[in-house]
Amino acid sequence: MLYCHGNSNSRAAEHRIQLYKFFQQMDFHTIAFDYRGYGDSTKIRPTENGVVEDSLVVYEWLRTTVDKGDRKPPIFVWGHSLGEAISSHLLGNLKELSTSVLERSTPLPLPNGLILEAPFNNLPDEVAKHPLSKLVTWLPYYESTFVAPFRSDRGQRFMSDAHLSRAPALPVLILHAKDDVIVPFVVGLKLYRSVLESRSEGGATIKLHAYDKSENLGHKWICHAKDLSDVIGDFVQCHQ
Repeated sequence: MLYCHGNSNSRAAEHRIQLYKFFQQMDFHTIAFDYRGYGDSTKIRPTENGVVEDSLVVYEWLRTTVDKGDRKPPIFVWGHSLGEAISSHLLGNLKELSTSVLERSTPLPLPNGLILEAPFNNLPDEVAKHPLSKLVTWLPYYESTFVAPFRSDRGQRFMSDAHLSRAPALPVLILHAKDDVIVPFVVGLKLYRSVLESRSEGGATIKLHAYDKSENLGHKWICHAKDLSDVIGDFVQCHQ
């Protein structure tokens, strides 16, 4: 399980450690890393292309490591919050990134599946739906001032819906809590519907597993969901 974490702190944040413990209980080997500018990685300003390149390098290392022997274990990628946008960009453009960034003659193969926890369809919509936006949506210049810059800035758009539409052969599982106030459920639902529509004429499965507000899982604690082992176990079993 290659884990791409969200925007805050580092790979050692408490909720991430709890998720690693879940992976351990599931008998998964876990690879976690920090993007540039995070944790103890190089202190330079992160950009979308930069953090995607970081994940690409780790993914190439992982594939090279596990593909050496006769038995090639399945690889799954798990992205949480911003990490889902990074992993979606990576896997939706893996062929092009393999040749342009890594200069490989043979593109890296896709993983067995992608698990997206608390995802958003694209950054402009996430900004528009963020709870803090409610404080300023009444302003006549709200769209042009607060949202439009994210639509026009090619360096920070994180268009997961567009990226995943380019990878119809990649199985995707979306996990989202309906009481998530950081990345509202509505943008995760938009992502699911967009990818589902892009596969209307065929492609790998995409599933959405939603958690009710009564479970109090919020943005960070789906790792404590009572049925998570069954949900993840079924997805992995079907695609390994």
